[in-house]
Amino acid sequence: MIKPDVKIDHLQNEGILRITMDIQLENITDHMLKEINWYLTQNDFKEQCRPLYDLLSEREKEILQLVLQRYTSIQIAGRLHIAYNTVRTHRKNIMQKLECTALKELMKYKDFQ
Repeated sequence: MIKPDVKIDHLQNEGILRITMDIQLENITDHMLKEINWYLTQNDFKEQCRPLYDLLSEREKEILQLVLQRYTSIQIAGRLHIAYNTVRTHRKNIMQKLECTALKELMKYKDFQ
């Protein structure tokens, strides 16, 4: 196996460390391709949806993280010492702000902090 050719550029003015790697196609496994595709897809999603996520209040972000950890509204209410209906309202607002129609769509936000 040939060692990949790696190039590192420090773009100090932009605060970026750019790392590029040339790998011969015959050395790329299906697993590596899946990982690369997932990473690119995830980054595209984060870039496109960050403005929506930034619309959430700190409390909504806190509740979103608990929802993503599979806490129920009743459990969230108890954990945060707020009313169940308050949690329901926050969840409704989160869904609207993130333009989601189903809980499954919210799961894409699990890596946001």
